[in-house]
Amino acid sequence: MEIHEDTFIKLSAGNYGFGLETSLVCCIDEAVFSGTMKRPYLYNATPAGSVHIHEVYISKKLVTVSGFRTFIEATGYVTEAEKEGWGWTWEDGGWNKKGLLTWKYPFRTDADLLYSSHADMLPVLQVSWNDAAAYCSWMSGETGRCVRIPTEKEWEACAELQGVPSIMEYQNPEVAGCDEPFIPLTADSYINQMIAIFSGDTLCHPPGIVWEWCGDWFDAYPGGPENREFGETYKVLRGGSLNSSSLQRAREYRFRRCPTARSPFYGFRTAFSADT
Repeated sequence: MEIHEDTFIKLSAGNYGFGLETSLVCCIDEAVFSGTMKRPYLYNATPAGSVHIHEVYISKKLVTVSGFRTFIEATGYVTEAEKEGWGWTWEDGGWNKKGLLTWKYPFRTDADLLYSSHADMLPVLQVSWNDAAAYCSWMSGETGRCVRIPTEKEWEACAELQGVPSIMEYQNPEVAGCDEPFIPLTADSYINQMIAIFSGDTLCHPPGIVWEWCGDWFDAYPGGPENREFGETYKVLRGGSLNSSSLQRAREYRFRRCPTARSPFYGFRTAFSADT
């Protein structure tokens, strides 16, 4: 299997900024946060820093349903949702475990038919970080390159190149969506919105459609605040989803889940370094 570099975004070698200046975050803190969103999530992206990134290619598209199916058929891999017999979903005003949710049937509603009938277009859902890592390992063997999940700093640098806004652009809570009650899209609306977005350009999946797994453990930035969630417990998710506020879709916003977590709002891209 060949990798076609025109389906990847090239991130040239160099120094890239990441995160947010703490003083600037303090200025927007009270304006943005009024109790509907947890304040620590903003400060988890502080302080700003710089990192050297070697030349890397990050896929323009999220891994699709059909691409993931090829992996499953080639390897016989059983996802964590399939092994455990359930997945997370948002129902009845909260997160719930629901039986028989898998990458094939991420909702167990009529939306699954829309999802499967657009398998070449839509990102695979209900996949954990561990599932994504297994896919990358298989792709490495198929392509002869060290395919992996992008690091979060690679993801953030790539998101800036793609014009994803900064958190600092959302100082008005109405713009950020933090004061609005969370009204999730129905499964049908969620899938239909993805189809509408991707129909215009099937070669690129912009950030902000599904939360995207990153390779890193969720840990503090150098000099950042303490957080009992930091360490080697959670993996990083970036980008937000169609069910997220504008602030959550900003390029610096950091989220986290256990590497076994899966939901219809999580997906992933692939990456490989130029020298591998």
